[in-house]
Parts: sequence; structure tokens; C-alpha cells
Amino acid sequence: MKALVLKGVGMVETMDLPMPRLEKGQVLVRNRFCAVCNATDTKMYNGKHALVTYPCVFGHEGSGVVEAVGEGVSMVKPGDRVLGAGYPASPEMASLWGQYAQYGVAPQEEIIRVPDGVSLEHAALAHMLGEALNAARIAEITPGENVVILGCGAVGLSLLTVLRHFYPAAVVAVDLLEEKLELARRLGATHTIHSATEDAAARLQEITGGAGCSVLFEAVGSSKTYAMAYELLNKRGRLIPFGMIEGTMELPFRKLYAKRLQMRFVRSAGENGAENKRLVLEMMRRGLMDVSGLITGRYALEDFARAARDIQAGGQIRVLMEIE
Repeated sequence: MKALVLKGVGMVETMDLPMPRLEKGQVLVRNRFCAVCNATDTKMYNGKHALVTYPCVFGHEGSGVVEAVGEGVSMVKPGDRVLGAGYPASPEMASLWGQYAQYGVAPQEEIIRVPDGVSLEHAALAHMLGEALNAARIAEITPGENVVILGCGAVGLSLLTVLRHFYPAAVVAVDLLEEKLELARRLGATHTIHSATEDAAARLQEITGGAGCSVLFEAVGSSKTYAMAYELLNKRGRLIPFGMIEGTMELPFRKLYAKRLQMRFVRSAGENGAENKRLVLEMMRRGLMDVSGLITGRYALEDFARAARDIQAGGQIRVLMEIE
């Protein structure tokens, strides 16, 4: 079977690996699509992720079809459409979720079905959208609050897609690139700020009539954008650190103390990760969440290096790898 193997920094190769062994209680999934995680996958590719090890099969935002089931499996059957499953690790090959592979296995309890009416392409986005839903829940947004999203990449735009269902008074998207801000407006941002040409703090006060913002999502992972976050938030504001920084970061303690800011950390889809993904898929099924505008590119599995370059250059935001 075919799999994308990360062999070193900036080194990927499509290789022929043994089929996963199907054990009792497990499900064999034929993966069809896997969305590129702009943070985790590209950091692994560049050797900047804390968990990276070589060689490995990576990727974790997949969708596919049940190929076979092991003894004792009753929750799904061959032909069911599900979220992706990972290639198992071995002494010769590590697995960092392992969904850039034609086949993967998972216990039946971890399998999430894709509802009828939701395409496998759109279903692959449920992983990131489930994390965005988890972040919104952690933020405890109440209707009428002003919310800021710093960064209009894959994370920021996924947050935008989810946040409209929490009825904020304003969702202000901030980025350096006009093309990303335009996409943010199409996806539901009530206002945008071009931080390269505008004073973000002054513009936010203008947008909100002096009310400012009480909730801010950092979706970049940069010390500069975190510093901006501390300035933009109101007293007692809630900062949701979604953008990952490897290593350490200095905090302006006096400023955080004076403003009495809260930092509420997000880890993946959270303890209720499966529930969040199922909720997102159900919202797609009911037509409450249109995700078609999030996908900006499709690439063959063999073209991962080109996809990564295009993402890093800002030319793509949400990319699907097609696994033939």
C-alpha cells in the first residue's frame, strides 16, 4: 500500500508499505482525503515540531471508507464512510497519526461516521473545525460579545466558520495579507483589519464604538501576535492561545496583571473531541455549516512538498491531499 513517509527535514517520499494488520475489535479504513494541518504537518516537514521523528507516516485530518472489520466489530461495517484512520507504528516506521496512507486501522470505538449528504472532502475538515468548536466552548462566548481572531490561516478561518453560531456582536479578523482578509469577509467576518497598514488597536476601537473586545483567539503562533493580543484585549478579557509556539515565550506580567487577563489554553479537539467532530459533521449535514469556501487547493499525495511550499508562501490556506 502507498504512504507518504517523512524521512528527514524537508524530505518526503511516497513509499510502498505493508498493509496494516487488522486485529480483533479494529476497523480497516481506506483513506481517501487528508487535509494538511498548516501548523503540525508543515512544522514536522520543516523539523520544527517537538514530536517529530524519522522516518514516519504523518497526517491526522483524514476521511475514508471502511474496507474491513475485525472480529467483534459491530459499530460499523464495510462501505461505511468515516473519518480517517492512521497507519500503525512499527520498529522500522514511526507513526505520527499516520493518515497520509492508503490504509489505516483504529479501534471501533474511535471510528466516527460521516453522515449521508456530507462529502468525504468536507468531512476531512471536521478535525480542524472540531478543534475550533472546542476553542469556542473554552472561550465561553456569550451573544453580543466582540471577538477578535488574529491570523486568517487555516486555524483562523476555521474559527470564523464556527464562531458565527455563537452570535457575537462583531467578529474582527486581523491579518497582514489582503487576500486572506478578503476570504475572511466571505466566510463571515463582520470586520477586518489589515495590520500591516492600520493601527489595529485604534481600528478596533473605531469598529466597536470604543467597546473593544473581550475574547481574542491567537491563531498564528508568533510572539508578535501574542504581544498584539495583550494590547487589544479589554480588562478581564479572555485570550485563547490557539497558535502553537515551540519552546518558550516571555510574558509581560505587569500588563497581564493590570488588565487581569485570562489565558485559556486549547489542546486539539479537547476531552470531548469525538463529540465536537460529530457535532460539526451534523451541522454540515443540516446545512448549518457551509465549509466549501475553506478548501483552497487539492494535491496528489506525491505532491506534498509542493503543497507545503504553497502553504508557506501564503498561496493556499486549507489544502486536501487526495489519496489514490
